[in-house]
Amino acid sequence: MGRFRILQCPMELIDGATMDIIQMAELYEKGLPPVAGGQLDQAKSFVDAAYFIFNEIQYWKNKMGFLNG
Repeated sequence: MGRFRILQCPMELIDGATMDIIQMAELYEKGLPPVAGGQLDQAKSFVDAAYFIFNEIQYWKNKMGFLNG
């Protein structure tokens, strides 16, 4: 394994299309697949809201000491 130095925020290297794929994978993991009737048929505002909610839930679980989800 090699090493590399991170000189900027990794999020600056991720373009919009890549972030969409990451979000699709996360929603699929939670039961909303990227197919007709699933994530692909949802409004962007819903997907953004769901992603925000998932992150908030995880933040508070972490803050309160729940380590496994």
